[in-house]
Parts: sequence; C-alpha cells; structure tokens
Amino acid sequence: MKLILKIMILLGGLAPLCSRVAGQQYQLREGHIRFSIIAPASELTADNDSLSGSLDLGKGTLRITAYVAGFAFTSAEMPELMRKGATYRFHHYYFDSERYPLATFNGAAAALKKIDPAKDGTYEISCEGKLSMHDVIKIITVKGTVTMKSGIATLNSDFMIDPHDYAVRIPETISRFYYKDMKIAVKARMVRKGAKQ
Repeated sequence: MKLILKIMILLGGLAPLCSRVAGQQYQLREGHIRFSIIAPASELTADNDSLSGSLDLGKGTLRITAYVAGFAFTSAEMPELMRKGATYRFHHYYFDSERYPLATFNGAAAALKKIDPAKDGTYEISCEGKLSMHDVIKIITVKGTVTMKSGIATLNSDFMIDPHDYAVRIPETISRFYYKDMKIAVKARMVRKGAKQ
C-alpha cells in the first residue's frame, strides 16, 4: 500500500512538469511562404501553402519545411499561361523539385526560450540555423517575430537569399534582368501539440 502511495505522489509531482513541457511544444497548423524575384521594373512572385514545422519554446528551436512542388507563380501582371509556364520551368529546369522535394530551415534562438506561452504579446527573434535546399546546406540568420495570442503562436519572417548559393540553375539570359537576391516571406500559425485549434 505504501508503494502505491509513493507512486501516486511521484506521478502527481510529474504531472505539472509534463503539462509545462507540452505547453511549450507547438506544431504548424497553417503556413504560407512566398518568394519574390525582383527586377528594376517588375517583381515575380510565387506562393506555397504546403508547409510543415514545429516550435519548441523550452529548447528555443524552430523547424520549417516547405514542399517545393507546392510553389506556383502568382504575379498579377503575368498572364495565366505565362504563370503556368514559369511554374513549369521553375520545377523542371531550375529547381528540379522531383529530385529535391524539400526546403528546410532548422534553427535556434535564445529569445524563443523567453516567450511565455500564457501571455499575449509580440516577440522579436533572431534565429540562426541551417537552410537546406536543392541538396545544399547554408548557415543563415533569420529575423522575425513570434506573436502569442490565446495560446496560438504566429511566426512572421522576411529574409533574402541568393539562389546561386544553393546551386539553383537560373540561365543568364533570365538572371541578368533581375536582382541577385530572392526575397522570402514566411507566415506560420502554430498551435500547442495535442490542441484542437
């Protein structure tokens, strides 16, 4: 009987700890990523809602994965046929998305550990990590915000990359008309693991 009582006391003491750990772990429920190729007189944009990811406030870690095949050009100034053609070329000639289907960012930030999931607010973060894309891995620093509201974490980040750093094949006949860097904008809504929001 004493052994059973000790086990119950031990489990009772662990319960708040388990609850606290679970309350710090989030999974991506909705996400959107856009990349923009900027030229002096125009801007080409492609959008993608095929994202997954996780956020761990206790460990201060963030992971976002984009399924590259989900990108489609959406620039309003491009006729629909031209958008479809640009999307096809991106996947089959430039990025080879069947061979390299994922782009993943794995990062960490001390600021994430300071976020109180029980308090609403917006927190500035600077997250350093590995961006893996097109079978190339680079260390980058991504700045953004995490907004906590009613227990839901919303991540927003804008940053620049040079696609040539990731061995993405863009013909000179096209790349010479655009600025070197590509703008990436990410928005992700994350909920606590096990939550139904």
